[in-house]
Amino acid sequence: MSTRSKRSFLRSLFCLSDRELVSDSRPIPSVLVLPAPGRLNVEATPDLPRTTTGPEVTGSPHPPEFLRSHTDICPVPSTSRAPSHSSYSAPNPVPSELRLTSTPQLLPPSPPQISQRFFDNAQGFNLNNFEYHNHSHDPTIAAGWKLLLENTAGNALLTSGARHDPPRCDEDTRKEVINEILGWIQDRTAPHRLLCMTGAAGAGKSALQQTVAESCAKLGIVASCFFFNSTDGTRNNATMVVPTIAYQLGQKHPILRRSITAAVEDDPLIFIQNLRVQIERLIVGPMSRLPPSDFASFPYAIFIDGLDECMQEREQRELLSAIQACLLDDRTPFRIFIASRPELPIFEALRPGGHLCKVAYHLRLSDDYDATEDIRCTLHRRLNDLGERRGLSPNWFSNAEIEIIVAAASGQYVYATTVIRYLSDPRGSPLDRLRTILSWVSGKQKGKGALASLDLLYASILARAKEAYEKADIDQTDFTLILQGYLYIGRTVLPGMRQFDRLLDLEEGTHELIICDLRSLMTVKDEDDARGIQMSGTLTFYHKTFEDFLGSKDRCGDMYIGRKTIEEFVSLRGLRMLNKWDEPTLLTALNDLNSKDWRSLSWLIQTLDALDASPPPDEMVDSFILFAKNSGLEASHSHLVVVDSSGGETRLASNWRSLSNRLLPYIEKKDKKLAAKLTDSKEQWGWIRGRLRW
Repeated sequence: MSTRSKRSFLRSLFCLSDRELVSDSRPIPSVLVLPAPGRLNVEATPDLPRTTTGPEVTGSPHPPEFLRSHTDICPVPSTSRAPSHSSYSAPNPVPSELRLTSTPQLLPPSPPQISQRFFDNAQGFNLNNFEYHNHSHDPTIAAGWKLLLENTAGNALLTSGARHDPPRCDEDTRKEVINEILGWIQDRTAPHRLLCMTGAAGAGKSALQQTVAESCAKLGIVASCFFFNSTDGTRNNATMVVPTIAYQLGQKHPILRRSITAAVEDDPLIFIQNLRVQIERLIVGPMSRLPPSDFASFPYAIFIDGLDECMQEREQRELLSAIQACLLDDRTPFRIFIASRPELPIFEALRPGGHLCKVAYHLRLSDDYDATEDIRCTLHRRLNDLGERRGLSPNWFSNAEIEIIVAAASGQYVYATTVIRYLSDPRGSPLDRLRTILSWVSGKQKGKGALASLDLLYASILARAKEAYEKADIDQTDFTLILQGYLYIGRTVLPGMRQFDRLLDLEEGTHELIICDLRSLMTVKDEDDARGIQMSGTLTFYHKTFEDFLGSKDRCGDMYIGRKTIEEFVSLRGLRMLNKWDEPTLLTALNDLNSKDWRSLSWLIQTLDALDASPPPDEMVDSFILFAKNSGLEASHSHLVVVDSSGGETRLASNWRSLSNRLLPYIEKKDKKLAAKLTDSKEQWGWIRGRLRW
């Protein structure tokens, strides 16, 4: 080829001036790399700038700004860089005219225009072993990433605007637990890759998650976050958990991003597969394609907060199971931090014999850490700041008032946080509101205005537990009444919750159905703990305010049950229990002071003796009559005795006599013979009847 022909060819092909042409001595390459029609291959140019001028995504739950800023539109290189090539051979001379077509909207707005004629004005030359490389980019790659975005919960991200001003730990508070969590996350040699932090509602779990995640973000080790929220339809279920995690991982590495996109392209219905399949294909598989050096240095901390706010228990269990099966081995580098109330799915998984018991590091926030001092510090700091902002006197609150609030908080941040929020409301005076809080704590004021958000939290937990119980319950006894019965019994130390069920004539194990969804508000001591403490009984509240809530009609609303109703319920169910005892059980309960039945019987008669009901419910009279007949109850020398089948007598405690005397007028109306047996003589009976006051 002549020099003139070569210059003409290069000018036509690359739009170069004479000064930009290669020297005459440089040979023309035998392999030419030509721009491809349409989109160019991003894999060949990974370091090129991106453009976000692609088409809008329709049918997506995300705002257009989110999609425009995250959609992977393939970049177009500048004219100073040629795309790489693969293999396509053209052994014959290239025709004098080849035309390139391109997607106009994908081209940069102002680069030099490339001539559509490859060999304009070129004559009399041959190209041997010429290779033409068509690097058209499959448009479904961008579509795959868009599809992932459509299934991503943007509101669940650590920095999401939907989580504006999320809860955080105050400076210099929760240092012990924060240091423990950070130490576990950064110790890559620690045997457990999963940390499960459980704690009562309002114990500060989300604040700890946010604080620790932000600290890890500064260290560059956050792989992904997902913050559940029961009121947000995009993050109150497990549907978007895996795609949201995959999206965040893809943002951190181009190879990972392309692998995830390819996985979506291969199976666009991946998002309706079970969670284990999603994790394998969108996370584990793509991670395995990273170069070893990138795999080792990849951010590794995954945060999942509020698992209990995933509304379906089935999904909670599935997510925990999928995490164990897919993410706790050497195929991924991740260390996973999950926070949740101790509701049934995670409680079952972590307890002895549960599938996570040996593979998870369990941190019990409400049980293992006392937040009292931190709450005190937070209250002092926040109230001082509030006073400065509102121009109040430095001593607008006292240490004694702080201590009253700290005591009411019962070691849980939710109360202190609610109080601070209430005092800080700009529509009211902090001084007046502080007096309101203090009067409410002391029981001098009715109403729930000061703690409306806290009461709403309690009511929501109760309603959800009630719904779950009523779906499973055969007896159809009111959930709240049973709960109040447990709490009434729990004021006295008894061996365990099985006795609670027995005293209320419930099926064995009913307490598990009642308590399982309330573990964020109360805890159940085992028998050894209950006997050793001898204080609050088997049931213990995490929140004193929850007990106050249940006892206030104004705060509890439709779920409120009065004390008289509770006492009648417990008494009636207790008598029903007695009527099912056989003779040996009753005699053991009367004679063996170390037996569980003796404890139950003693507690029941104390309750019956203290019951103040006038007139007594018919069911109570009927139940006592049945018990008296079944047990051979009769009066003997001013006492009541139980006469067994052999004729032996067992003397009852004096409060049995007291109860019998109070019921006699009503027993006589229904069974005069029994009333006579329960009376020593007609004279005594007349004397008693004339003086009975129910």
